[in-house]
Formats: sequence, structure tokens, C-alpha cells
Amino acid sequence: MAQMKMPPKPRTSTIMYEDLKGADFSQDQSLVRRDRSPDLLNMISDQGGLPIKRRGWEVLNSAYGDVIHNMWTFVIHGRRRCVVAIGTELREYNLSTNQFGAASVSYAISGKKAAFFMQTTEHKGLYVLAGNKYIECTAATDADPLTFNEVKPKAPLILIARDPATGGGVVYDPINKLTRERQEMFLNKDGIKTFLVSSVIDTAKPWKFEYRDANGNWQTATATANAATFTVTGTHTPPVTGEDNIRITYYATGNTSERDITGCTAVTHYSQSALDQVFITGNPDQPQYAYYSELGDPTYFPDINYLLIGSGGTKIMGFMNIGLYLAVVKENSGED
Repeated sequence: MAQMKMPPKPRTSTIMYEDLKGADFSQDQSLVRRDRSPDLLNMISDQGGLPIKRRGWEVLNSAYGDVIHNMWTFVIHGRRRCVVAIGTELREYNLSTNQFGAASVSYAISGKKAAFFMQTTEHKGLYVLAGNKYIECTAATDADPLTFNEVKPKAPLILIARDPATGGGVVYDPINKLTRERQEMFLNKDGIKTFLVSSVIDTAKPWKFEYRDANGNWQTATATANAATFTVTGTHTPPVTGEDNIRITYYATGNTSERDITGCTAVTHYSQSALDQVFITGNPDQPQYAYYSELGDPTYFPDINYLLIGSGGTKIMGFMNIGLYLAVVKENSGED
């Protein structure tokens, strides 16, 4: 009677690799040297047979179904922060817990986004150009959540030594493209109560009339605004002969050119360690224009700080820092 024999149990072979020098995908597995592996969990072969890292991904947070347009990380008060442009909002993302910040600290935005980080004595945070808004993301301390607020543009002092009645004066700072607000200073005379400013006043916006007292401090005075003049109650004689003692801060009527700045989609720092100046471009309505901020001040883009580069038929693609120089990269036209 025939007897059935059970086949031997399959043997498992083990190879111990010592002083492993990586993977070898260029030949048959049986020919691979003993100090290399024919298969690594996190490595795959490229088209030439050389090992490259196996790309993977991990879901960290799926609470929102909206598209993530961009993410920025920066360090403020010694703590690394992350801001995410998701859907139509800016939100803080906690890198430790992988959780989004509360809705109370989000900010509704639209359009393409560009951002830069600046840290100076007066300005510290992430600044986001969000199409129709210019937003500052900052925190008071390392323990506080980020706050999102529209940037308060600088009101430049555009004229000094101005005559209250006839105007004139000396041009001081350029107008800020981010705002219609500006300041003017006057050299007052005895008995003068009416002051002529250089533009028609937008009386629907806040304004301020100040005078310098005998101690050199600025004090607010009561005044009325009409057309291009301010009329003050009382008289204010200069405490120092020949020195301006009236300062008026107001909004001029007209449309702001803020969209020229907030509509930009490419940004870079120039000489961040010394000058800390921001250059921006990428506005689809002005493809050949680049703008740049005042030194160390992201709230001030003077209206004379712009570059018109090449023909209008090709757009600026971005910037490159090359040593001491800042290069502008333009779309190829065969001419520029």
C-alpha cells in the first residue's frame, strides 16, 4: 500500500547585512553585493537604476474640505508658527497638535496670496498680500494665539514749513500707495486760525489737528474741516521761532492705489540683514511693474518706489538675490 509523505516545511533564509551602504537596484537581486540591499522600504529605483527616496504622505488634519492655497512658517518670540491659506480664510495651524486655530482668529480673504516675514523694532510678524487685503499675522507673546488684522498703513509727512494761508512748503516724504492718509506741518504765525492743506479733505474719515506746546509736546486742538481748509479754535504761537508747530493728519479725497500693492503675488526680501526692504510684483493688471517698500517698514510703499522693467507684453516672473544684487526674472520675449 502506497504511503503519502508530507513535503518538507519551507525553509526561511535570513541574510544579515553588516556595514550596509545602501540599495542597489541596477542588477539582479542575486548579484547584489552583501553590503548593499536589493530592496529598502523607503527607497525605490529611478529610471537609471539609482536609488531615490520613496515619496509618501500622511493625513495630519482633514477637518476642512477646502483647498489649501499656501502655507507659511515663521519664528516669532522664539516659537515656530504656521499660517495656512485655506479656502477663503487665513488660519493658524498648530505644528505640535496638528490642529487649526479657532474660527475667531480666522480672516476671510480672496484672490491669490503672497507673504513675507519681517522682524524689526516696530514691525514683527507675517504679512500677507491677499488680493484685496493686506493682513498682518502676529502675536504679543509666545503663549498667545496669532491675531489677524488689516495692516495700518503709515501716514507719511508729505509737506513741512507750509504757510497757513498760501500753502507751499517743502516736500518731505512721498505719498503712501496703501492709503490716502497723510500729514502736513505748518509754521504758524500770530493770530492765524485757518490752515490750507494741499488736497481736498475727506471729512467722512477721521482727522487730527495738533499744535506743539511750550515743552515741545504735541497737543490736540479743536478744529473744523471744510474743503481744503482747517479752522482752529484759538491761536497757537510757535514756542520756537522758525520751527513748525502745527501738524494736521487727514485723508484726502480720491481713490487709493492700494490694489497695486495687495494684488501682487510674488515677494522677496532684499538685503534682509542690513536694509530689510521688500520687493513685490505679479499684479496681473501691471505685469511689468515691481514695487518696493520703505527700509524696514512694510506699512509704507512710497508712490515713487516702483520699477518699470522691459516691455508691457511680458510679465515679471519673480526675483533672485545674487550676492549684493537683486535680479529680476522676466518672461522670455526674445527682445528684453
